[in-house]
Parts: sequence; C-alpha cells; structure tokens
Amino acid sequence: METVGNYQPTAPSNSSLEPTHRVVLVGASNLTRAVHIITKTAQDLWGDSGDFLIAMGHGRSYGQPSTVMVRRLPGILQSGLWDALERRPELPTHALLTDIGNDILYEVPIEKIAGWVETMLQRLEKHQAQTVITLLPTENVGRILPWQYFVVRSFFFPGCRLPLKEVGDRAVVLNGRLRELAKKYNVKVIEQNPEWYGFDPIHLKTQLWAKVYQDVLSCYDEACDRDLSVGSFIRWLSLRTCFPERHWLCGIAGRGAQPARITPEGSRFSFF
Repeated sequence: METVGNYQPTAPSNSSLEPTHRVVLVGASNLTRAVHIITKTAQDLWGDSGDFLIAMGHGRSYGQPSTVMVRRLPGILQSGLWDALERRPELPTHALLTDIGNDILYEVPIEKIAGWVETMLQRLEKHQAQTVITLLPTENVGRILPWQYFVVRSFFFPGCRLPLKEVGDRAVVLNGRLRELAKKYNVKVIEQNPEWYGFDPIHLKTQLWAKVYQDVLSCYDEACDRDLSVGSFIRWLSLRTCFPERHWLCGIAGRGAQPARITPEGSRFSFF
C-alpha cells in the first residue's frame, strides 16, 4: 500500500478507528497555507480520530467558481462538502469559516456574500456545529502599498477594477454583516489582530500559525492551556497534494476520491 508519512489512502479495517468528531474547515489562502497546522491543532484539541471536511484553495470564492492560474474550483457553497455533511453520520462538529474577503475582489455585492455565509451557517446549525468566523483584517488595508495591491489584484483577481479604498470600505461593511450573522446564529467571531501580520498584510505570519489557530479553534474552551501544535513538512505535503472532489486543471475536469487521506489513528481528510 502506498503511504505518505503517516497517511494512507485506504481506510483501516479496524472499526474502532471510526471518527469520533467532525471538523469543517472553509477558507482560501490562509487556510491552504496552514492546513497542516490547523488540522493538527484540531486533533490535539478534540482527538486524533476526526472527520475533516475541507474546502480551501488560493483565491477561493465562497459562492462562485474561481480560477487561479490553471486551476479552477467550484464555489465553496456549491462544492460537495455540504452533501458529504448530510450523508455522513452525525458527530460532534466544529467549524471554521475564514478568508471571507476574496469575493470583494471578485466584485460580488456585500449582501450576496453575506447571503452565502448565512446559508452555510444555516447548514452548520442543522448539525449543531460550534462555529467560528474570522473577520476580515480591515486595519491592514491602510498598510497595503499600491504596488502590493496591484500585484495581488493582477495575479489572483485580474478582472477586478476596484480601487484599494473601495475594497477597504466594502470590507468594513462586510465585517458588520458578519457580526450580525454571528449574533443571529450564536457563533463566535474572531477579530483579526494586526500583529498577526507582517510585511504581507494579507497572509498570517508563518511563525504565528500555531498560536493563532490554537486561539481560534479553542475559543469555545476558555480554560484551554495546551502546548502549541507542531506541524511537519511530511504532513503539509500529504495534505497539500490531495485532489479535491471536483476541480479543473487547464480546462480539463478532474475528480478526487474522498476521503483523500486516512490516518492509522482513524482521521479522514476530505477535500472539496
């Protein structure tokens, strides 16, 4: 059997290794870059045997197809994650919704973005998920240099023509809507700390991933006091080389069997 590190593509036959909890992770570039740390943190918090449903990807949209270079992915709302959540047995569930700001740069109206998020919260509420939303780092907008914005917009969002100030104004409005939704659905919101960011005002500092995501994921457990989770290159490579359920490369449709990774401890990793 082919293996990558401690991960293997075939489920263990021991039924005692069935998942004991579920983790839903939804996001874009920050989630993609730190997925090995986030999932390890979740396992350290809630146990090794978890059912991970993950929708991520650089430039990922919450509600419409998105393309970065030669890779295209469906909107997170239209992905297979939600059908998988309905089909699988009920388990104690935690969810993280992060990287919500991409759709501003796709020039999607704020109310439409908020509607996509609300639909996800309704679906998660049905499964009694403890959900966390990270707000947009609006304080960082003023730190973005014009050339940085030009590079990011040209590379990831070539169709965007919004000036930087308009992006910042829309982000503030979207944060307000996210706070309203969090109150309506009784979910936690995490304010972005400017100190989490360095020269790159969009992506979290690499050295802070473990601390930030432990704070984010453990926000329902105020007494949480654990050592920071440690990732590894093998874990990063194993998870980052998984194909999502539906994707397009150079216009050619592809499908990835899910779960894409299963650990000897019983954790299942599915990507959408």
